Amino acid sequence: MRECGIALCVGLLSACSTSTMSVKLLTDPEANNNSPLNVSIVYVYDDKKLLAQMKGLPAQQWFLTKQQLLSDNPDGLAAVTWQVIPNQSLVLQKVSYKTSKLIGVLVYAGYFGPGAHRAVLGEYQNLTILLNPKDLMVKNGS
Repeated sequence: MRECGIALCVGLLSACSTSTMSVKLLTDPEANNNSPLNVSIVYVYDDKKLLAQMKGLPAQQWFLTKQQLLSDNPDGLAAVTWQVIPNQSLVLQKVSYKTSKLIGVLVYAGYFGPGAHRAVLGEYQNLTILLNPKDLMVKNGS
């Protein structure tokens, strides 16, 4: 019986495996018409339809519906959000995320101007998000 309990614990731990990524947010002095902006990293789990929906969602819509999307998809979505100001640099050495069933990661930046202001990530380590005057750019690596 004890072995079953240990096996269950090990199984649960492996099912909830996590990883970390290093994230740098570099904000241009003229970003977003010299106004603060929100930036979200969004993790999508085990739902290809949800991933397709998120890939088509502009940043403005993400920030308007974020709480509802997270509530409606508690097992399918997770997000980390920061607010940054122009000319600010944030270096976050460890942003944790669950790896089990992860199928996609996106970045949304809440610019005032028109545009999607989102990026789909292919690599999740050593991420640099450049918040340029009118849109974001994502680089992988240091």
